[in-house]
Amino acid sequence: MNRQSGIYAREGVDLDRSTLADWVGGAAWLVAPVAERIGDYARAGPAIHADDTPIPVQDPGRGRTKSGRLWLVVRDEGTWGSPNPPAAFYRYSPDRKGEHAHALLAPASGFLHADAYAGFDKLYEPDPITGRPRLEPVACWAHARRELFDEHAKTKSPIARQALDKIGAIFAVERDVNGRSAKVRLAVRARLRACRCWPTSRIIWRPAWAGSAARGDEVSGAANANAAYTGHIMGIRRMGRGAIRFCHPNSPRTPTT
Repeated sequence: MNRQSGIYAREGVDLDRSTLADWVGGAAWLVAPVAERIGDYARAGPAIHADDTPIPVQDPGRGRTKSGRLWLVVRDEGTWGSPNPPAAFYRYSPDRKGEHAHALLAPASGFLHADAYAGFDKLYEPDPITGRPRLEPVACWAHARRELFDEHAKTKSPIARQALDKIGAIFAVERDVNGRSAKVRLAVRARLRACRCWPTSRIIWRPAWAGSAARGDEVSGAANANAAYTGHIMGIRRMGRGAIRFCHPNSPRTPTT
């Protein structure tokens, strides 16, 4: 608002920040019901993505900004051939407490594709009545490979290179079946497993790995959540009409293999 007020002032138009804030607030109030309906739709998907990122927020009187959080829920079923349109829903919070994640995802059920943020953990706990979790975690290969990529770029570690090659081979399989029906995707994976052509990621979980390469949270988190990363390979993470969810392979740090 301050920047826009200054731009108008240079053009001879006197618009106070409070006036601009009133306009934005009024517009936000009018479109809030539409935004909430989008949020309802996004969170109703059988498999959703969730994440958060820090954003600078003005902190009047302190001469600097403070850090807030912008939360995101994405529903995108195009990778398994669903006709349902994609949607994204955003929500702001002043901090990163787990209660904000819980409030955002309270209406959701099914599979949650997210990073290893501890604030999501309670969402995966079994329901006291049904004994089953309302949300089941689906881990992200792009997050897991980041530290591997950085380690290889820094040290040229052959173990990191081999792990990246294995993950790259898995990504290649998924690119070939991207957008195909759940039946086709599952059949391709089953055929590759039957002929032992499916690239295994087991190298990542070697005990020697922890002492010889990256020690970041992403790698240690991957080692502790092996099932969440390998479930799609075993053909057990079925969503929607039998589809299997896999992390989007278009990571910005994907090297050519």
